[in-house]
Amino acid sequence: MMEKEELVHIITLKSKLRIKYDFTKRSKTNDITKKEIKIIERNLTKLLQRQIKKQGHIKTGKMIRTIKVKVRPDRQGRMVVDINAVFYWKYVNGRFKIFENAQRTRAWKKIEKDFNFYNRGVR
Repeated sequence: MMEKEELVHIITLKSKLRIKYDFTKRSKTNDITKKEIKIIERNLTKLLQRQIKKQGHIKTGKMIRTIKVKVRPDRQGRMVVDINAVFYWKYVNGRFKIFENAQRTRAWKKIEKDFNFYNRGVR
């Protein structure tokens, strides 16, 4: 049986969200929708998988296959990233800074820009 651990990263962005958040549809304030959240999650997952490959942390491929990113906005307008992967993700990431290196890429900047764009009407 495969053990999974969850690692939570909070990234501060410029946009601010309302306290009550509705993922079902875009409201008059242009809140982010479920579909847009899924796009961001998929892009972040692919980015982390590419970073793992780029840094050469592939033995069995288990970490790449199991890594999944969940995104949710918090009350202060920050994007909260939950990373679910095999238990040893936290050790590999802790030593080789996979997540931090991914944050330095142009692809990450585009994802941040997309997140802010989807929240463009929120103050």
